[in-house]
Amino acid sequence: QHSSVFIGSSMVVIGGRTGNAMKALPLEIYDTETAEWLRSSAVKRFRHASWCVDKAVYVYAGFQQDSLNVPANNILVFDFAKLPKKAVTIREETKGTVMHGEHSLVNTDTIAKSPPSTAETITPEKITAETITAKPQSPYKVVLTEDKDFRLASQAQVAMSINTVNPQLNNFVRNVPVSQLPEESRKLSGRVKAAVERENPNEKLYSMFIGQLLSPKKYSVETTRNVFGIRKEYVMELAKEFKELLKAQPMVVKLRSPLKVFGNVHGNFQDLMRIFDLWRAPAETSLGGDIDSVAYLFLGNYVDRGNRSLETICLLMALKLKYPESVYLLRGSHEDRLINARYGFGEECASRLHENINSPNSVFQTINNAFAYLPFAAIVENKIFCVHAGIGPSLRRIEDLNRITRPIELSSEVTTAEQAILLNCLWCDPMEGEMDRGYKRNHLRNFVSTDNIFRFGADVVKQFLDANGMEMMVRSHETAANGIDTFANSQLVSITSCTNYCGVLKNPACILMIKKTFEIVPKILLPAAETGKFPVWIDTEETLKRRPLTPPRQTHSS
Repeated sequence: QHSSVFIGSSMVVIGGRTGNAMKALPLEIYDTETAEWLRSSAVKRFRHASWCVDKAVYVYAGFQQDSLNVPANNILVFDFAKLPKKAVTIREETKGTVMHGEHSLVNTDTIAKSPPSTAETITPEKITAETITAKPQSPYKVVLTEDKDFRLASQAQVAMSINTVNPQLNNFVRNVPVSQLPEESRKLSGRVKAAVERENPNEKLYSMFIGQLLSPKKYSVETTRNVFGIRKEYVMELAKEFKELLKAQPMVVKLRSPLKVFGNVHGNFQDLMRIFDLWRAPAETSLGGDIDSVAYLFLGNYVDRGNRSLETICLLMALKLKYPESVYLLRGSHEDRLINARYGFGEECASRLHENINSPNSVFQTINNAFAYLPFAAIVENKIFCVHAGIGPSLRRIEDLNRITRPIELSSEVTTAEQAILLNCLWCDPMEGEMDRGYKRNHLRNFVSTDNIFRFGADVVKQFLDANGMEMMVRSHETAANGIDTFANSQLVSITSCTNYCGVLKNPACILMIKKTFEIVPKILLPAAETGKFPVWIDTEETLKRRPLTPPRQTHSS
């Protein structure tokens, strides 16, 4: 008995009633970009009609809770942009996992109250239920309609604007009698489907991987087998098609918001599924996903350290093939055969696929051949520069990256300017302190390339962003002790998207949601409880001696 309207990306649920007919329900707002519910003052109407013009919302007729048997004869008008809106999140702390509860229209008097949260970051302290009650002053204006003459239109305009190979269907507009709207809807659906459906030769291939691997609500590390469940021939075919797709895309991809940004995953498939479960997955809306309205950007380091690198990279390759203009993968420091042969991916391919990773016909070599074509950077809305690690003295202009030809095989011995630029992108880190300036050599990374890896100061960040017309840099590479870390007066943001790195650091994970309004919202995931029987990391005390962890990043601004 409620009504709903869409204003931009927000669905506004107005009025309605529960079993208690006298109880007014608060106005509920669902932000489709962030999958969050907001709440505002109650609209005391049910069985009413609603419509909107720009940001103005009109509520007409129906019944009011304080006069159930007398139809209302006025219009409520309110400015959506000026409504006081507060987040409403029911949270529970279970086994160390932060879960955002499902939204429900509950009686706010029965929920334990706590002060409203002003930050999106979830800390490990005790989490309690939150609720926001309506302000005493009503923001809604009543317009009497007794002397107004309202008429229902006999026709409606039906419009369709699509980007298709058939230009005759673009900007299709016609007048349709209101009584024929249901039939017209079916006609239009058929036209659109026929116009935009194009056969994808890779559909069966990527659908097989997605069907077996994308299961956010059902996945458990305990139920997966040590032997990879998909034949290696199919994995190699997937990687080859993935490589061909990457060849057609530039070294620097340009993206639009809304967008989700992921940091290091490192083969922790369990956390990837938990993030997809909590904040929706790259799938169609009909399947509970949000790929129809949100793009996905991954900043590299998909393999190594975790025990499910094959599941992680195979799913991401399949998603890229299915949604080539909505899913983007950048190259990370571990998308390098010299690195991932040593840090776990090579071992996983050998043990789970029973292959010789040195063979040119192995899955290991075929996937690394595709890695050589991954783009190195992304630009979001011409404002945010996204890269795996950072910048260095060899990288001054973003367009320099587009001049580099692929495939790219990295070497510890830098012999060209292009190799120096790429090492900057994949291995350089910010300084530890905000007051540090310029560049200094990063001796922690000497095992990669002696004297070619640097730390850069806050002044370097500002100079680079100003020179390239950017406002912010987003990167990953290091493990952020709190899941997210800021630097250079928040012009640089570092994120990590896997928890409890290598089973040692106990860090939370973070993804960023960049909204259409350019608001950047971090989402924090706490580590799941580990029994030790089914670890998600492959490293032990012995292996950590051979491949030690880089200390986590933690600055005062984090």
